[in-house]
Amino acid sequence: MSTHSGLDLTDAIVALLEGGGLLVGRGAKPDGGGWQGAPGESPFTPYVDVHPVPGGVFDGSLEDPYTLARTDYIIRSFGGDQRQCEWMNDRVHALLVSARLSMGERRTQTIRPDVAGGAVRDDTVQPPIWFAPARWRVLTN
Repeated sequence: MSTHSGLDLTDAIVALLEGGGLLVGRGAKPDGGGWQGAPGESPFTPYVDVHPVPGGVFDGSLEDPYTLARTDYIIRSFGGDQRQCEWMNDRVHALLVSARLSMGERRTQTIRPDVAGGAVRDDTVQPPIWFAPARWRVLTN
């Protein structure tokens, strides 16, 4: 029996995005992301952060209760301006929509965007930065 492992799935998503050349954090800004000196006066290194969200669905028989597992993730893309943020979000999308991940005996059937948040300006920091929150639905078996 191969049960669903959230840690293995998150590891596989992070590895896929990093393998595509993206700077990735797990629920936080990764080292090297963001302003590389004085905010607004230095280059901004775009990045994404990945984290699972509460919920999901597990379906199967009593003998194998985790035959199918659906897990949702929020993957936020960050940029120093709207264009850079959208560029990073497009890179995430291109890497995930055709991905097939393996985690031991389990494999993804589909990874699809569930909710695209668009680019949002964050005025709580100065200078403002942009982020695009997207919810992704992952179905494994």
